[in-house]
Amino acid sequence: MKTNIYEESLSCKDFLSFQRCFHLRCEGCKLANRKEAHSIVWRGNEFSKILLVGEALGKIEEKQKKIFVGPAGEVLDKLFTKIDIDIEKHLLLTNCVFCRPCAPGDSDKQNIKPDKEVIDKCWPLTEKLIELVQPKIIIPCGSIAAQKILDDKKVKITKICGEWKEIDGVHYIPMLHPASLLHSKKVPERRKQYKELINKFLINFRDEWKERLGEDGEYLQDSSYRARPRF
Repeated sequence: MKTNIYEESLSCKDFLSFQRCFHLRCEGCKLANRKEAHSIVWRGNEFSKILLVGEALGKIEEKQKKIFVGPAGEVLDKLFTKIDIDIEKHLLLTNCVFCRPCAPGDSDKQNIKPDKEVIDKCWPLTEKLIELVQPKIIIPCGSIAAQKILDDKKVKITKICGEWKEIDGVHYIPMLHPASLLHSKKVPERRKQYKELINKFLINFRDEWKERLGEDGEYLQDSSYRARPRF
C-alpha cells in the first residue's frame, strides 16, 4: 500500500519523525504534479526556540534542496548578520508552503506566489511543525506568513513589521520579506520605505529577543547548543 506522506506527517509525535516523512514524495496538493517537486521542510538550528516562517520555495531552493538560499535568502542572511544573528545557529527557518509553486513544465521560469488552494492545503503541515517545535518567538516573514500565523486575512505586513505581539505566551514579530528589497530596486521611494521597515524590525528584534526568550536566550549563547536536546 502506498504511503500517504501528507497524512502521515500530520500524525507525527516529534520533529524528527516529521522530517523523515518528507524524505519521500509528498502528494498532498497539485504541486506534486511536477516531476521536479520536492518538499523542503526546514533550515537552521532544529533545536532553536526562534522560528522564522517564510512563503515558499523558489527555483534555486528547489535545486539545492535548502530554503532561503536564493537572492532573497542571501539578503536575509546579511540582514541578520548585522545584528549578530547567525541563522544556522540561532534560528529555525520554514515556509508556509514546503514545495515550489510552479505550473507543470514551467520549472525554468520565474517564481510565482502560491495560490490559496496550495497555501490552505500545506498550512496544516506548517502548523504541525510549529506544534512539534514549540517556539517561543515566531517571525512571520512576508504577508502570506503574517496573515496565516496571525489568522488575519486583512493584515498588512507594512503596518505591523517590527511590532512585537504576545499571544498565549508566544512572542510574534513580523518581518517584511527580504524579496521586497529586491523587487523595489527601480522604485526609490518604495525601496526607502522598505529599508526603514526592515531596520525597524532589526532594531526591535535585536533589543528584545534575548529577554523574550528568557532562559532560552542564555541557552542560545552556549557553543554546544546545537547538540543539546530540546526537552
